[in-house]
Amino acid sequence: MSPEWIPLLFAAAVIVLLLLMMRPRAQSRRVTICRIVVMEAMASGLPVIISNEVNIHGDIAKAKAGLVVSPESDELYNAILKLLETPQLRIEMGQRARRFVELNHSPSSTAREMTRVYRDIIQGSYESPAWRMSPKSV
Repeated sequence: MSPEWIPLLFAAAVIVLLLLMMRPRAQSRRVTICRIVVMEAMASGLPVIISNEVNIHGDIAKAKAGLVVSPESDELYNAILKLLETPQLRIEMGQRARRFVELNHSPSSTAREMTRVYRDIIQGSYESPAWRMSPKSV
């Protein structure tokens, strides 16, 4: 599938579901791809349902931008049903998802944070939140 289709697919979606069962050998590449897919969906204003094996599951839960489930449980069924049957919850989670990306992963927020990191390196301090790897609250 070509990249220009991605915005069209997200525009037609009501939720994005990403389950991942990690295998040590393939972990690095899968984690990068999963993070990109999740961020693209969230930037599109979609709530996500992700497994607790996707490395950013804690950030998603904290931001209330989606639901985190175990990939091998009834939680998945219940999460899908919950979002499909509760349009207002989908909308609210989608809005928080977009806001989370805007605050933590937009080009301008990334550039701002990189500037802080470089300033910290030059000054020999570690004031930037990037050193703590803690995203801003939504």
